[in-house]
Amino acid sequence: MFSYPVIDQSEPSLGKSVGITFQHALAFVEIRAASEVLEGQVIIIKSASINGLMSSGEFQSSPEPYWIPGGTTTEFSFCKSDIELNFDSISLGEARRMIPQTADIAVDLVIDVYDRDGNLIESGHSVRTNSLHVVWNVGRMYVYTVKLSETEATLGVEMLDL
Repeated sequence: MFSYPVIDQSEPSLGKSVGITFQHALAFVEIRAASEVLEGQVIIIKSASINGLMSSGEFQSSPEPYWIPGGTTTEFSFCKSDIELNFDSISLGEARRMIPQTADIAVDLVIDVYDRDGNLIESGHSVRTNSLHVVWNVGRMYVYTVKLSETEATLGVEMLDL
């Protein structure tokens, strides 16, 4: 969190409190998923991650807030437990606070596929979505939705103000 400088010298504060509005200094990122697979199959997401993101940097709040990403890139995990997909979009974990940056984002999933009787069809199948070029800004939320079909995994994004 950060605050813009409060400069109101029209009246002395005389020991009174001065209202300060705080702003989010990070971006928030959430991953959701939905399945469009054949009926009769159950998709279980074992893990979901994004690679190649900066995890540190230098924050500047004036004159406008921005980050100078630094360090090396790393993998961020969003899902570490079994989540069964259906046709509705479901969150793969809580939104993560991330350093605002410009990146090419693709989501990597590891899934298991079962038939409706609970028999394992495929275990530990790796799936990668298409890549999206994004610019994450301070104080915004980015909701990525992975749609799994029989032939591909597509990625879409929605940006929200906090």
